[in-house]
Amino acid sequence: MLADTTKDAIRAAYARLKDGLPGFRARASQGRMIAEVAKAFGTTGGVAVIEAPTGTGKSMAYLIAGLAVARFQKKKLLIATATVALQEQLVQRDIPLYLQLNAIEAKVALAKGRGRYLCPRNLRMAANSLNDSGQLGLAGFDADLALWAKPPQPRDKQALAKLDTAFDRGEWNGDMDSAPEAVSDLLRPMVTTSAGGCTNRKCSQFMICPFFIARRAVDDAEIIVANQDLVLADLTMPGEDEGGIQAWGGVILPRPDETLYVFDEGHHLPGKAIERGAAEVFMNATVRQLSRLGRQVHAAYSLTDKQTLGKLSLDQGDAKLQELSNALEELEKDIRLAWLPDPAESEPMYRGSLGQLPQPWVEHARMLGISTGEVQRWLTAVRRAVVEMTDGGPTKEALSRELGMALERIEKQARCWQAWCASDPDDAPPLARWVTINGEQLVCHASAVSAAGLLRNVLWGNASGVVMTSATLSAGGNFRGFADSVGLPDDAVCLSLPSPFDLP
Repeated sequence: MLADTTKDAIRAAYARLKDGLPGFRARASQGRMIAEVAKAFGTTGGVAVIEAPTGTGKSMAYLIAGLAVARFQKKKLLIATATVALQEQLVQRDIPLYLQLNAIEAKVALAKGRGRYLCPRNLRMAANSLNDSGQLGLAGFDADLALWAKPPQPRDKQALAKLDTAFDRGEWNGDMDSAPEAVSDLLRPMVTTSAGGCTNRKCSQFMICPFFIARRAVDDAEIIVANQDLVLADLTMPGEDEGGIQAWGGVILPRPDETLYVFDEGHHLPGKAIERGAAEVFMNATVRQLSRLGRQVHAAYSLTDKQTLGKLSLDQGDAKLQELSNALEELEKDIRLAWLPDPAESEPMYRGSLGQLPQPWVEHARMLGISTGEVQRWLTAVRRAVVEMTDGGPTKEALSRELGMALERIEKQARCWQAWCASDPDDAPPLARWVTINGEQLVCHASAVSAAGLLRNVLWGNASGVVMTSATLSAGGNFRGFADSVGLPDDAVCLSLPSPFDLP
């Protein structure tokens, strides 16, 4: 229930909007949306799905109700969009205008993922790699720890120098969207990092890291704007265990139970959630990566001067990697024997009937799931030993990065094999499992066909409140299809608002 003071704050904010905007015309649909957003956010775990046509004034509606309720409940208001254009509109126009009209001071932050920020560690390593000092000093392993996928072009060297200079002089804050020089597809991964490649507080560059500086701003903000992909990434990260129950989210964004979520452009959410849970394994590339990983692990044992890591000797670890590599090759052999793609097909694809694969493939996947799990646990211990070293210099940093990214790949592989051998639930659509050919390489895929299961697990019931809005969420006012696609709770409110314009 909303307190009377919160209701009064909402009414006053709407009145100031009407008085402060020249030519403002009251729209019944906007007023109704404000009321429904307030009701949803005023109820613990409340959910509202609001279809509102263009011209309704959606952003002002959820800002008026959302910020008032968030302040009363001492929670965060998080607005998730699907497009950069809407993010920019909110951060540069709508939110500042709303705060100005209401004479409100509130901290606002635009949240982005690690890949949208410079990694100072990788920047330094990339710069050093262009001269003799780029040698890491661990004989025999430098090539396996090299940052560059292929020799850099002169334009990449020039861009790297400009990025280095601008960041070092404080002329650039490390936001890749405002980089002082165009960054090529080759250079970008050299100067950014993924979650797996990041060592967080163990990194020597932590205090000047643009991502963590921005994250501290997010922690302090009352209003956070983010893209839906980042929100889903956070929601699917294991959070802190609470009484033995696995919690989700709250790793790079505020905890779900302390957050009021608005998913604007909400019609994109089902597809993005499905993509988030999908997995694929490029068979040949994965075998090659395991071979390279083996040499990197040798470097880790040498650097840490340990006989065992993760309860395995180096020889035992090598055997685990070889076992996984052999199992991948055996599965590929079975697939190629059982499936002869039509040469006339430009994009050959094997689909299992109702998502079911031949039983021998399922058995291979079961064994691969066991093998990837063993490698994952061992590799986690190996990387931890490297990260926690008090010395080691550039070699330690390179190994930490490479082992972290290898762990990410192993985890994605494990998801695919788990899906290939899992039983489909009786109360949900079957998983999709299929095989494609990329060039000459087999690619194994797995994906849910509905976002319902994922969103039930990580969003509904975990968030303090959720509002989803868009101009297109229903089929002629019927929300059944959308509700099924996202696993909407039974008590969710679904509302289709009329256009504010007199349309023929």
